[in-house]
Amino acid sequence: MIYFEVKELLQLLLENGETDLCRQYASLRTVQRHIIQKEKGGAIKTMEEFQIEIYTFAPSVEKAVQALKVIHWDQFHNPAVMWWYFEYALWCWNTSEAYFENPCELWIKQNPHFFQAWNQKETWREIVCVRNGVQQDQPIIFTSEFFKEGMKTLINAILAFAAKGFRLEIDNADPLQKMLFELKLEENQLWVFVNDHTLGPKRYYLKRLNDGSDKSCPYEFIEQLLKEYPNGGDVEVNLPNKSDSIPKAIDRLGLPKSLQRIFFGVSRGTSVYFRGISVAINRDERCRLILEELANVHNQAGAPEYVESLFTSAFDS
Repeated sequence: MIYFEVKELLQLLLENGETDLCRQYASLRTVQRHIIQKEKGGAIKTMEEFQIEIYTFAPSVEKAVQALKVIHWDQFHNPAVMWWYFEYALWCWNTSEAYFENPCELWIKQNPHFFQAWNQKETWREIVCVRNGVQQDQPIIFTSEFFKEGMKTLINAILAFAAKGFRLEIDNADPLQKMLFELKLEENQLWVFVNDHTLGPKRYYLKRLNDGSDKSCPYEFIEQLLKEYPNGGDVEVNLPNKSDSIPKAIDRLGLPKSLQRIFFGVSRGTSVYFRGISVAINRDERCRLILEELANVHNQAGAPEYVESLFTSAFDS
């Protein structure tokens, strides 16, 4: 408890400009902060400020905290990760309870996906309790600190982008810093091809879809996307049953949640924005998380052939 109180005290001292004092108990780093100057017609000013990188006043406690971050890692200052979680929060806000399988029933059936379903529903409940004005226990993921710090990070990233004239940095155009994710339907098997421009494409198996005379809704849906919307666009989704929804239609494709948010945008009614069959993303922490999920889905889906995980080879090269 004392450790965390001292951390808060050091943070307050740093905000009050006591950098020399903070350096005795923590390692600092400088970051760029962008602010809008209303008195100068909305001009964007870039300034440097200090942030605490690591606390050094209690090394043994800090080691334990760093170990905990393997599970509860601090990514408040990573715009890509914050955006990913904000999109997930929006998905939770717009999704009804009917979407989820009953975790208790999965547990009774000894289904191996019990914990995953339970965890996803508990995370969803953190957002829905806020949406419905229902009192809840202290949230674990979507805390007030998460939204405040995450919003600061996103606003700063947007202002930094605006300060450069809304132009992408030259480094972002480097194909070696990108990974390309592509949906492919081979006969009735749905795959994701991943190409990082150095190791060649790797294939991840998602699931087998019914085709022929008894075409399933997922098969018709993915076939529609690949044939009619290869470059993306607003897609009208056929929902034959009243209990169907856009999230359910997308989920039936077998895509991991992280990859769903890469390929699909906002849904309205029976339409959803599709970004195209090929999407390039930066080779960063978010990409690593997606590859981990893809590898898990591939291993659990019973792929027709073994495909080496790109997660280890791509990031260790």
